[in-house]
Amino acid sequence: MGAEAASRRPHLARRTLLLGLLMVLAAACGDSAELRWASVRAELPAGWEVLASSDTQLILADHVAAEGGRGVLVTFLRAPGTLPDDWRSTVADRGALLESDEAVLVAGDVPATQLILLDDIDGTLVREALLVIPSRGLVIAVTPRLEAGDADGPELLLESLDAVRSFLDGIQLAIPLAR
Repeated sequence: MGAEAASRRPHLARRTLLLGLLMVLAAACGDSAELRWASVRAELPAGWEVLASSDTQLILADHVAAEGGRGVLVTFLRAPGTLPDDWRSTVADRGALLESDEAVLVAGDVPATQLILLDDIDGTLVREALLVIPSRGLVIAVTPRLEAGDADGPELLLESLDAVRSFLDGIQLAIPLAR
């Protein structure tokens, strides 16, 4: 059994790589594209791109951030067993200020905890949002990408959060299969 499983790994790695490449190509070829990653299904907003994809994370960017300018990154992290308290502790350990901690719904009706934090990253204040979704083993981080010298890092997230939440309200989150 061990040799048989090992012989399947190269095929799995190739399939994962091909899937990632197809997602990037699909995102680049039209106004919008269907996004499929782990238990997430969504219509990628026009101009958004997949920056990176692996078994444990998916990073999306609006068109400006994808080109290296100021914009928003949305990172989906697979985190089975994670709870909001785990992330509250992480925020405190980083020395960030937890500005908001509230129960919200994503993907229509899936309960989540939204944490808004203010953090100093290399001397620049940045506001970030974390959506912790224990029932799906998922954390979604919304992080602004700033340009050098930007002083309005905290405002960028607030300006973008409604559009990101609208995107997240339209996604589908399947219950992950037990492994």
